[in-house]
Amino acid sequence: ETRSTLTSTSSNHGNSIVQGDSHGRMPPPNVATGRVRARIAKFSSTVVDNATDESITASAKASLPRASWDDGLATVYVRVPITVSPNDTLLDLSVKLRAAVHSGTLSGTSFTHNDGKPLASRCRLGDSLNPGETVDATPDTQSTPLDLARAQLDELTEQHVAAQKEALGPKFIAKSDIALQVDERSAQLSKILERLDTGDLPLEKAECTNFVTRMEAELGELRARLDHVESDFDQALKQYRALQRQLVRRISIPMQRKTEEYGAVLEAAEPLPIAEVNRVVEQCTNTGLLSVGDAVEVVQDGRFTPAMVNAVVGENLYELLVETEELVNTERYARTFSNPVVCDRSQIYTKQAHVCQPPPGQIADALMAERTPSLCAADVDVGRRVTTLDPEYLAELIVTAETLRPRLYHTVHSALTGAEMLTGVTIEVGPLKKAGRITQKAAGKYGGDYSKVLDLARLTVVCNDFSVLVKAFGRAVTIKDFTPVRVKNRLHKAFDVSASAGYRDILVNLKDGKTSHVCEVQLTVRGFAAAKAGGGHAMYKQLRLVGRLDPISSVHRGLADNNADVGSLADGAYAAWIDSGSSGSSVIRDLVPSLKAPRCYLTRLVLNAVTGLTTLADTVLTYEVLDQLSPSLEELVVTHCVAVGPIPPGIQRCTRLCRLDLRFNALSQSIPPWLGTLANLEFVHLGSNALSGEIPNELSSLIRLIEFHAYGNSLEGAIPTWISQWPKMKILDLSKNRLVGPIPASLCALVHTTHLYLNDNGLRGELPSRLGDLTQLLRLHLSDNKLCGPIPSTIGQLARLRRLNLMNNEFSGDLPNSIGSLAQLTMLSLSNNQFCGVLPTSLTKLSLLQSAYLHDNNFVDPVPNGLCELPRLRKLWIHNTCIKEQLSEDFERLGKPI
Repeated sequence: ETRSTLTSTSSNHGNSIVQGDSHGRMPPPNVATGRVRARIAKFSSTVVDNATDESITASAKASLPRASWDDGLATVYVRVPITVSPNDTLLDLSVKLRAAVHSGTLSGTSFTHNDGKPLASRCRLGDSLNPGETVDATPDTQSTPLDLARAQLDELTEQHVAAQKEALGPKFIAKSDIALQVDERSAQLSKILERLDTGDLPLEKAECTNFVTRMEAELGELRARLDHVESDFDQALKQYRALQRQLVRRISIPMQRKTEEYGAVLEAAEPLPIAEVNRVVEQCTNTGLLSVGDAVEVVQDGRFTPAMVNAVVGENLYELLVETEELVNTERYARTFSNPVVCDRSQIYTKQAHVCQPPPGQIADALMAERTPSLCAADVDVGRRVTTLDPEYLAELIVTAETLRPRLYHTVHSALTGAEMLTGVTIEVGPLKKAGRITQKAAGKYGGDYSKVLDLARLTVVCNDFSVLVKAFGRAVTIKDFTPVRVKNRLHKAFDVSASAGYRDILVNLKDGKTSHVCEVQLTVRGFAAAKAGGGHAMYKQLRLVGRLDPISSVHRGLADNNADVGSLADGAYAAWIDSGSSGSSVIRDLVPSLKAPRCYLTRLVLNAVTGLTTLADTVLTYEVLDQLSPSLEELVVTHCVAVGPIPPGIQRCTRLCRLDLRFNALSQSIPPWLGTLANLEFVHLGSNALSGEIPNELSSLIRLIEFHAYGNSLEGAIPTWISQWPKMKILDLSKNRLVGPIPASLCALVHTTHLYLNDNGLRGELPSRLGDLTQLLRLHLSDNKLCGPIPSTIGQLARLRRLNLMNNEFSGDLPNSIGSLAQLTMLSLSNNQFCGVLPTSLTKLSLLQSAYLHDNNFVDPVPNGLCELPRLRKLWIHNTCIKEQLSEDFERLGKPI
């Protein structure tokens, strides 16, 4: 086993750190950290046992139980059956050892402790033992030359990608420096020439000419240097892309298998315990008052989506503007906050972006005062204060985290095994985050600000199942001397696991009451932990290295005629492909072959406004393509493509599909019954097509369905009575079809529904008396049908309703007085019905009402006093009624139009 010390300057990250140039710009990730290591070692030589990067104090090390410590502090001696030749180098031996591990020579074999007793669990390199202990491995298989070659190729490729990515940092900074110099010198020259033209320069003409000539020459030299440096950077970037593609090709198939392994853990779990986990986390996090302009997140289309608070509309009720992607041109999308939704506080997740580590303290100041030229390549004022961008601050964070870890472990351990001992829980203490990874993460995600990195000290609580996890979470957020400051629920299905390579857990950031240092506790179940330990974390690091986890680089947005991008798709480099505006011929010629490639592993496929696709089942969504995508595809969107023919039958093979969006096409025939076999579907959007026939009974099995849109088709028959079997339904849109019959009473069992659109059909009969059970409704649109009878008094139970549209029906009778209980109502449309009697005085309680369309009915005088004085009322239509009272003067007096 080879170890590197804190004082070592040879590491995977080089021997220097760049914390930003003189203009404050940050380099790309993977910047070297050797100088930080030297500074940490110099300060902490008497505090920290610096035998390894993950070391902690000797007393802390002794206080931790050996069984729970697994960070390479103790050496595991393994007798490995490999052949060693006299000419073998250290790299040769390393490759042979890795080959023995990968080929199964060590894993899955019988291990014996040096006291002769067999080990209880499989031994891994890095497992902790007491000093002097050894382990014998009895091999079951021998590694083959092919195994050795594969292992060597894996290691060398990974090393080359890391080295090439690291080399991009200095080249990028050099290019940026010279580019800035060129810009500054060009601006100076422009100003001088402008002053020459105006005669505002106090120099002789000859002196001015010579001065301008010198500046132009210097500018020319700078531009020549810039061209050279840009060429050098572009060449390095090209080499990195080539190596990156090689590594992607090698790991794409194992990545697919590991992702499926993670996914199987969640799919095998019962839905109720997971729902309980989400409920408990939301009770802890989704509380407190919000202000206009706050950045939050909300679940939209099955994903956590950024949003912004736009208005407070009631107690614990907020109007949000949800971030949407808008197509600017065929290659560029713009993100805007434009989609308004009204959400309860329990549905709004605060981003808590303000959480950070404490400011620099005495340790960082001491390091800054001792800074010497040999340890610092940059010229820095010794007397200046340390900022959160400085390596001295990073050194302080590392020292604080090292001393905090033992206390964190003991506190969490006491909380889980206190008066009521929680069974089925294991605590795993993670290694201290390395300086190189901290620097990479800070530079890549936080602009070089080390205070935003919150997981230097960390541990994992592994639970047997989700019910145990609920209890463990409750104790983790109430432990002594630590305050929870942020919770991230990565077990929620709305979490995008493409950023974590499929792994799921709950992250709880705790602030230490003594040092204010923020640490991290991860809570997960044993299935996820086993998959992570069985190669999942190694896979995660490789995917991070090639950018497969980056939400920017792993998502393609553009046209299908870019050969390099299409080739990378075939190699498995993309998790999502979003194509808008391509021609059908280029999609069929270039994109489809890559979608069929064995390494293609998309979770999201979006084709928008692709022309000339004709029948989807024969062009893009063929059986062959969908067979390849079926293990991974979770979201399929094909919109505005004017595609014809039936819904492609190959979609039924994509059993992991959560979202199917085929709106704004010309798809015909009926909704296929096999759609009901896709048990994971949560969002189905079939609007604006030419679908016909009845809603198939097989769809009743889609118990996870949250949104179902089928507006603008030619669907026939009645609304099925089994619709109550969609218990999670929030948005149901069956408008603009040919549906007939009554509204079934079973529809009122959809108690979570917020939007119900049944307008523009041929529905008949009275409204169900249980209509008031739909207490979460925000919008109810039943216009342009043949509904009749009175409005049930239970409508007053819809306290959250904001828009009620019953126009163009055959409703009759008096308006119920309970309509005044709709305190959130902003629009009321009752026009063109047969309502009669006096308008109820309770209408004057609708303080948020903006528009009231009461015309073409049989209402009579008097109009309730105060109706015209509602503070937000701007439109009141009462023509073609029996009301004779003149209201125009009241509206003119109040400055409102009528």
